[in-house]
Amino acid sequence: MINLKDISLRVLLAYALILHPIIISEYATYFYIAIYGFALIYIILNVSILKKFISKISLHNFSIIILSILFVIVSIVHPVLLGTEDYTYIGVTTAIFRKLTLLLCLAILTYKKHQNNFSWKLFVFYYILSTTLYVVVTTFFIIMPNISEIWKDILGRTAQLDRVYKTYGYTTRFGWSGFSGFRETLDCSLSIVFLIAIYSTKSNQYIHSSTFYSLATICLLGNIYYGRVGTITSLICIIIGLFKNKRINIKTFTTIIIIAFTFISSVIALSNHNEVAKELYNWAIKPIYTSIHNHEIDSYSANHLLNDMIYVPEEKTIIIGDGRYTNSDSTYYGHTDSGFMRQILFWGIIWTSIVYLTLLISIKNISKIEKSLLIPLIVLTVLFEIKGEIYYEIIPFLILINQIRTTFELKNKTEIDVR
Repeated sequence: MINLKDISLRVLLAYALILHPIIISEYATYFYIAIYGFALIYIILNVSILKKFISKISLHNFSIIILSILFVIVSIVHPVLLGTEDYTYIGVTTAIFRKLTLLLCLAILTYKKHQNNFSWKLFVFYYILSTTLYVVVTTFFIIMPNISEIWKDILGRTAQLDRVYKTYGYTTRFGWSGFSGFRETLDCSLSIVFLIAIYSTKSNQYIHSSTFYSLATICLLGNIYYGRVGTITSLICIIIGLFKNKRINIKTFTTIIIIAFTFISSVIALSNHNEVAKELYNWAIKPIYTSIHNHEIDSYSANHLLNDMIYVPEEKTIIIGDGRYTNSDSTYYGHTDSGFMRQILFWGIIWTSIVYLTLLISIKNISKIEKSLLIPLIVLTVLFEIKGEIYYEIIPFLILINQIRTTFELKNKTEIDVR
């Protein structure tokens, strides 16, 4: 069981700043080059540890990496064959390797600090802590709006961003890295899935109940800040995960209800006196109440997604796609946010199916390490892919977790004590 005293602040800050980088908008390109450059240099400087990480590549991981390379190749060739010259989807397919580079850098850093007790659970625990730290800072910005405005000036303001922050439901979508939305709510939900995994096994419990519920509550708060799809996903995953693994009883369930009731009551009570509370009420609570009361969805974003962004394209598009991902004005082709729709419109149903089959096989394989990951990861993938694309965020995590398990955990019989 892990002891929070053993967590390295230096390593935690590295996770936080690499996964949620501070980007000055005017020099964004240079900042991103610096981040990925640092990660690559750090990996190269620790080539001896890298050799340990890749010394035992499983057939499964090798196959997933080859398929991921194939996705990159197809994203280059497909627009050429269809004559569209739209190569913007390359940014999506290469994101698998960019994310893997950052995670590998952090995994090596974690290994160097906790060499004798390194495990995939410790790796994801640092990720969870970095997510909760980001949510805490967002809360600080909400409580101290003057400091939030100063930080926005430092990062760089644009007229478009100012309009976004003033838009209904977007006031809380800000953190130290700037605008925080879909990706950040994904981080919160993925952190909850990993929390369930490292908490669910009684015989090898990695964290205390108090740690689980404290961190899960913070992640749920982050979901409320950054996006409702994450809130719904996290709640479903918590319910499924805890009940399926028999990690919930009447006392625990009552505690959850009391916390939820207290939070909702506080938001409602403050909604008439505080603008942020009012927005949280209108954005996160009122639509759910109205939907239950009226027996229909009462959310503009949900209705807009289901009615306008998910549709049946032409037969040719379904089969081979249109080879387009963005329009000339940088909006998404087909004007859809839905992840699976974007893929179908770009390269058709065949390659879309191969992508999801690759992800499903990866999830199935990782469930051999921890069974409690299976259903929550599937739920997360389905719900988030309806709203946007996440496969390139999930696959690198699954590759690295599997690799850590294969290479290190069979050697290490002990685990760090994390309470």
